[in-house]
Amino acid sequence: MTPQERELLDYIFDSAREYADAGTMIVTPRVLEVAFVSMFLNMRSEIDGLRQKVAELEKDA
Repeated sequence: MTPQERELLDYIFDSAREYADAGTMIVTPRVLEVAFVSMFLNMRSEIDGLRQKVAELEKDA
């Protein structure tokens, strides 16, 4: 694994912690499922933010 890949992986896991508390609401939480859902939620949030910025830039152009 390259240092850049390691840095990206660390970022993904660190950002997943923002949503991990919601995983405690699951009756029988599975650690990997909670981690993956948290990662996906964070990535989706970032994608939505980027889409909004692109739309604003396209509107201004």
